[in-house]
Amino acid sequence: MGYERLLKEELRVLNIGLENFYIALVQQNVKVVNVRPRQRRKIERELEEALEKLL
Repeated sequence: MGYERLLKEELRVLNIGLENFYIALVQQNVKVVNVRPRQRRKIERELEEALEKLL
């Protein structure tokens, strides 16, 4: 019952980090939001700095 409704609705996609997938969706006129994940090292560095401030 629920999946039938989904198949009739317009496709909307949230893409995280797969650039080629995002491009393919855009080329097919799919509504898509592309999120680029931040580099892991940068996040780790920011976490380390935050922890240093707390200690």
